Amino acid sequence: MVSWENIFCWIQMVLLYTFLYTFLHQRTYLFCLKHNVLEDLSNRCKPIYYKNVNPKFPEGGKMSQYLESLRIGDTIDFRGPSGLLVYQGNGAFAIKAEKKAEPVIKTSKKVGMIAGGTGITPMLQIITAIMKDPQDQTVCHLLFANQTEKDILLRPELEEIAANHPTRFKLWFTLDRAPEKWEYSQGFISEDMVRDHLPPPGDDTLILLCGPPPMIQFACNPNLDKVGHASSRRFTF
Repeated sequence: MVSWENIFCWIQMVLLYTFLYTFLHQRTYLFCLKHNVLEDLSNRCKPIYYKNVNPKFPEGGKMSQYLESLRIGDTIDFRGPSGLLVYQGNGAFAIKAEKKAEPVIKTSKKVGMIAGGTGITPMLQIITAIMKDPQDQTVCHLLFANQTEKDILLRPELEEIAANHPTRFKLWFTLDRAPEKWEYSQGFISEDMVRDHLPPPGDDTLILLCGPPPMIQFACNPNLDKVGHASSRRFTF
């Protein structure tokens, strides 16, 4: 039987993954859950990011501390999805330049994704939507950047998708500080990584980006330019 404690912990983890960027960067994401998510997550939960616990976040995590203060019976309001990009299926993306603009439909056969840290959130939702539809032949390439191996969010889920759909989902990691015998890349996003692990530029390729703004500005976009990916075929969450 799943306890209230585990239910609260599940809510904390899901909201932390999916809404951290909403609070910090005003981004709103749609999230989907497996039917057995409580069972999957109940054994993984532990308090995270209280004040003066993690030296990288001395003030603690805004979201986790807020949720920790809630009591059973309290209510939470949710809003969304209200993002600028909606995946419509079969390689079609409805993209708005701004919230009040009319969406422009962009189609693609290949989707290249660069995610940094919690920027994996919208990528996983799109990947999952594509892979669960056997009629959707869109191919996804994910280049996922993190500081250390322990920082890789949702790695088991991503590797499971890659194992189940080897021709439709290509997965590659890069770490700032890689352990010995690390089989993937090390360092910041580079021209070689973009060239080797994302689909080639073209009218049937769409590039999606989500991560810390400095990573997007100084690593992703310059190297996408070098490889020849047109800015009109890119979208940054």
